[in-house]
Amino acid sequence: MSKEDKANDPALGKLLVSCPDWMWAVQDTLTYWMGQSLCFSSGEIVAALAVHRPDLNLDVVEVGHFLHFLFGIGSLASYEAHTRVTTGHFKCPPAGLDVWVYGPSKEAVQAHDFEIPLGRRLL
Repeated sequence: MSKEDKANDPALGKLLVSCPDWMWAVQDTLTYWMGQSLCFSSGEIVAALAVHRPDLNLDVVEVGHFLHFLFGIGSLASYEAHTRVTTGHFKCPPAGLDVWVYGPSKEAVQAHDFEIPLGRRLL
């Protein structure tokens, strides 16, 4: 599934409608994507929430910290986390930024196209 398809998935949108806050929405997104064995980064989650729940107040750094916390307490136990480095393909984020990418295997994480253009309001 492409990044665009993940972010615009109508089934995900239906799941997120009743989420009371951004943390709940992140967890529902994780459950949905992990159920399909999809890799993800905090930027991809923020992009999907911006499509389906623009009313939520969140940024990519805050979501990144939350993902790292969830991983640390074992909530993402079936997944691996590996750092990747942005190439600067998009102006934002810039090249050389370490990003945690989560996936079912190291190989999947390394192959995952994780970079997305982030508007300044999401940083």
